[in-house]
Amino acid sequence: MNVDGHILASAIKSRSAFERISKFAKSGDFTPPIQFWYERLCEYYERDKAAQSANVDLLQKLGEGHITNPKQSEGLLAALAGLPHDSSPENIVELVLDLRKRNLVLELATHSQSNDRKKSDKAFTELLEIWDKSDVSEASEVEYAKDWSELDSVVGIERRIRLGVPSLDNRIGGGVLPGHHVLIFGRTEIGKSCLTLAIAASLLRSGQSVLYVGNEDEINILKSRMRLSLLGWTQAQLNSLPKKGLRLLNEIAGDRLTMVKMTPGSMSELEDLAAKHTPSVLVVDQIRNLSGPLDGMTRNMEQNAIRFRSLLNRRKMIGISVTQAGDRSQGHNQDGPLYLSAGDVDSSRVGLPGTADLQIGIGCNNEMLSRGLRMLNFAKNKLSSEPGSREPLIVRFDLQRSMVLDGDQ
Repeated sequence: MNVDGHILASAIKSRSAFERISKFAKSGDFTPPIQFWYERLCEYYERDKAAQSANVDLLQKLGEGHITNPKQSEGLLAALAGLPHDSSPENIVELVLDLRKRNLVLELATHSQSNDRKKSDKAFTELLEIWDKSDVSEASEVEYAKDWSELDSVVGIERRIRLGVPSLDNRIGGGVLPGHHVLIFGRTEIGKSCLTLAIAASLLRSGQSVLYVGNEDEINILKSRMRLSLLGWTQAQLNSLPKKGLRLLNEIAGDRLTMVKMTPGSMSELEDLAAKHTPSVLVVDQIRNLSGPLDGMTRNMEQNAIRFRSLLNRRKMIGISVTQAGDRSQGHNQDGPLYLSAGDVDSSRVGLPGTADLQIGIGCNNEMLSRGLRMLNFAKNKLSSEPGSREPLIVRFDLQRSMVLDGDQ
C-alpha cells in the first residue's frame, strides 16, 4: 500500500487526523482511487460535523453514488477495501508533508522544464513553507520592500559584494548580495575546493565574516590552504617568513574566519553553528553529504538545499555550497566535458539547482588541466541579465596558493 493509502486510512479512523491532513494535503497529491475516496471523506465529515471517525460502510455507499463509469467500480471499491488497518493517526502529518514535498519537487521539475516561472516560484515557495515550519500556526516572517528612493541602498551595484575574480564578478553584475546561494559543482579533483577557498578568502579580505563547514577533507588541511589563499603565498614563502605571515593573517582576517568539520553534519547542526557564530558568509563543502530524515541521498539533498536557502534568507547571509557533477564528467582516462549544465549536478538535477541563484560548473579537458586552466560554466545566473552573462569563462587555477585568477594572468 502506498503512503497515500495510509493517509486515507488514518483520516477515516480519526477526524482529528483528517483535520490535520486538510491543512496540508491537496487531492491532486493522491493516486486517482485514493483521491476519489479522499474527496468522498471530505463530503462525509462535512455532512456529519459531530462524527469523530468515518464508518467505512457508509463511506462506501456514499462513494457508490458518485461512480458513473461501471468499469471503474471494481478498482475503486478494491482500493477502499484494501486500505491498511495499522495506520497511525498520530504520525499522519509527517506522512502528508512527505507526500506533499515529493509532489512539489515533481511539480518544480515540470514547471522548470517548461519555463513556467510563475508556477515554479509558487511550488518553490510552498516547499520552503513546508520545510521551514514545524507548526502551521507559526507566524510568518514578513518583510516589505523598500521605497523606490531607498531600493538601491539595499540591492544597488554599490551593495554588491565581489567574489574576487574580476571576469567572474563582471558576469554576475558586480557581485552577490546577502541571501544569495552560489552552488559550485564539478567532477572529482577538478578544483572545487580551490575555487571555494579562493572566493571565501576574497570575501574575508573584503571584510566579511566566514563560517566554513567541511565534511570531506581534513579541516586543518583546508585551513592551511585558506592561509595561502589569503596571503597569496606559496608554502615555501610561508616557511621562510612565518612571523610575517601570521601578522598579515591577523590583519587580513582577524577573528572573522571559523572553519569546522562535521561528519556528515545535518541542517539542524548547521543552523546551530550559524546561530552561534553569526557569519555573513556560510560555506558548506559538500552539501550532498549532509544527513537528513528522508530515504535516499537525493531526497535528503533536495530538502537540505531548500532549508539551506531558507537559512540564508532568514539570516541575510551569502551562501556557498559545493557538490559533485554526475557520471558524464567522470569518464575513465578521458577528458571531462568543458561545458556543464544544471543537468550535470549529481543526483539532484532540479531540487538542488532550483535553490541556487548562481550555479558555477567547473569544466576542464586534459590540455587545459596541464596549463592550469578551467572553464567556469554559468548553468544558472540570476544575478545578471546582461548580454553574455551566461557565457562560459576561462580562468587560471593556482593550486599552490589556492587562488583563482583571470585566464590571462
